[in-house]
Amino acid sequence: MLAALARTFTLTSMTLVRKAVLDACDAADGMTADFRKCQRDRILNRLHAQICRPGMTADCLAASRGDMLAHVTTDPGNAAGRPIYEQWKWDGGIVSPM
Repeated sequence: MLAALARTFTLTSMTLVRKAVLDACDAADGMTADFRKCQRDRILNRLHAQICRPGMTADCLAASRGDMLAHVTTDPGNAAGRPIYEQWKWDGGIVSPM
């Protein structure tokens, strides 16, 4: 499973994800002081800015990878649409080797 994940998200693509997390949540020191303020939508907005546009070949993330991250971090919710789980916590360590 980890080998498949490593092929899906290269070090370069995960570095872009880390940048989106830090741009959205960092207190300019590599740390997030209050994870409650580091919300999924805020990070996904920053991640969306990293998506490749026509003509871009470097320093961008494939849209399918951004969509995948959005999907796997979405709480499925219960029948009433209320969250089942605690919000997934993002941090700059997301790029750490597996």
